Amino acid sequence: MSDDALKKLEKRFEGLIDLIQRARQKADADEILPLETLDRDVNALCEDVEKAETQVAKQTQPLMATLITELDNLAQSLVAYQARVKDKG
Repeated sequence: MSDDALKKLEKRFEGLIDLIQRARQKADADEILPLETLDRDVNALCEDVEKAETQVAKQTQPLMATLITELDNLAQSLVAYQARVKDKG
């Protein structure tokens, strides 16, 4: 995989991380950002990393760790949002 392909993977990671962070901020503010394609997009990115050359996959590890952390943070924010909505209802 070329440097260009690595940069494309990195951009996809960065785009998803940004989307997840914005969704978390919205949930913390009691708003919801549509995430209909998030699962599909994350799965597609993971599959492409698995198909990548070993060296390229290794280079994406820090971004993968960040993505996982941000997904966990989003999950926590969504659980808290659900609790707030339930308490209001």
